[in-house]
Amino acid sequence: MPPNSGPTFKMKTIVWFVLVLGPLTAAGEVVFAEPGERATIKCGGNKDPLNLDWKRGQKLIIGYLRRGSPRRGREEIASRSRLLQANLMINRVKKEDAGQFTCEADSKMYNHTLLVVSVSVSPSGELQLGSKATLQCQVEGLSPAPPVQWKRPGVDKPTESHTVKLNPVASSDAGTWECVFSQDGQIKNVSLVMKVKGGSNSKTSDDSRPLVLLGLSLWVWVGIGVGVGGLVAVSLMFGVTVLYKRIKRRKSNVLDQAVDWIFSHLDDLESMDVSEGGRSAAESEGGRDPPPGPRVKDGLGKYELLAFISRMETSTMCGHYVCHIKKDQQWVIFNDQKVCASEKPPTDLDYLDFCRRMAE
Repeated sequence: MPPNSGPTFKMKTIVWFVLVLGPLTAAGEVVFAEPGERATIKCGGNKDPLNLDWKRGQKLIIGYLRRGSPRRGREEIASRSRLLQANLMINRVKKEDAGQFTCEADSKMYNHTLLVVSVSVSPSGELQLGSKATLQCQVEGLSPAPPVQWKRPGVDKPTESHTVKLNPVASSDAGTWECVFSQDGQIKNVSLVMKVKGGSNSKTSDDSRPLVLLGLSLWVWVGIGVGVGGLVAVSLMFGVTVLYKRIKRRKSNVLDQAVDWIFSHLDDLESMDVSEGGRSAAESEGGRDPPPGPRVKDGLGKYELLAFISRMETSTMCGHYVCHIKKDQQWVIFNDQKVCASEKPPTDLDYLDFCRRMAE
């Protein structure tokens, strides 16, 4: 029998595969997160694997084959997870998300741990001086859980256990508490701010006394500022009103002067009328010969609108003018640098018209 045949050869082959495949499972990292935060767990190895699967325990969260479309598991955490290259991003972390995660990238396994650290005080909110309260710090994701301690405000070292009962609540309890624990030789801490009504953080402390400036409290200065601001606003409104009335009166005076001029020069206007044949009324009555040059003949009272200017105004104090011109029986709008065809020109909003008398 050859030396490499039979049961001895098969045993060596199995031992060889164990030695080769064993290192394919690599140790991962420990990720810390608080409830409601976003946690990112790095896969490790190749950042863009051909095949990828993320699992929590033995249940699929998300993955893909041959870089195709992601496929999700049926667990609730899958709906809050997405891939960032080969990394797993979990939104709105919950306590039940804590535990062991496995990243399988191109047949290589990476094991990771997500620890969810939660701190709370009951009852929540601002505590009453002399009442009862309970502080808790929990680390989810490890079994057994690591030892946890609380560090009081103003104390350098943690002295309390993972659950602290305050009975009664004292003013010295107000401030920042820290939940401290260690994992793989690293010290971690999570803070919790506790407010006590009537304690060191209440409004009755010396740091919260009303600000006094030049013998007057802050609220008095605020009242003075509001009064001065109101007076300035009223003065500004009065000035704008007076200016508007003056401009309006000036425009009205121009119109009044034009009307007065017309009525005071009626005789001159009558002498300027042109009758049929090109002579004025005064010249017709006197029998004088018309002056040399082309004779003007009065035509029909029909005119063709060639162009008009319209005003797009937002108020009586300002406005914007645009022009419409008819070219080859097609209306064209000229609006600053914008020139384009106009299907329905607003002839009812004309401000100035340009017309041509139609032929007989």
